[in-house]
Amino acid sequence: MKSIAIFSIAALSLGFFASCQKTDEVPPVQTKYASKYRLPDPQPLTNQDRALIDSLETEYENNTK
Repeated sequence: MKSIAIFSIAALSLGFFASCQKTDEVPPVQTKYASKYRLPDPQPLTNQDRALIDSLETEYENNTK
């Protein structure tokens, strides 16, 4: 009687693990975009912008040494 219970538990657990279907862990690929928003075209930096960024970079470099 005890061996039948052990055998049935083993068979049920084997059936439980064998019956699992292959799960799809990756969401489906979205072919359409959620919105039609378009980012504006980038604008090149002016010389004043470059000078400001360079001064900020040199100030940062001088303060971190």
